[in-house]
Amino acid sequence: WQLFPIYDDSDKKRIARTCNDIVRETKVAREWTGFPQPGVTLAYNGTGAKLVFLPNETAERLAEQVYWWDHETGEVHAVAEGFGELAGESR
Repeated sequence: WQLFPIYDDSDKKRIARTCNDIVRETKVAREWTGFPQPGVTLAYNGTGAKLVFLPNETAERLAEQVYWWDHETGEVHAVAEGFGELAGESR
């Protein structure tokens, strides 16, 4: 999985390195048929599948769980209870 960067406009080199940031990539992903609305994409695997955060039960903010969105079926599958677990961090 390749994580999307956070946009950084502090200089031209950083702009070039971060132009495909989370906000831009989420906007593009939301145009795909079947993308979970209002999910936020944080990574991709090069084949169209994405890792996403989805809203919590009250839709006030994003939940901690990380999901894999299958672009071919539109299904989402839980892959981690939080980003730290996905990154291999222990609690």
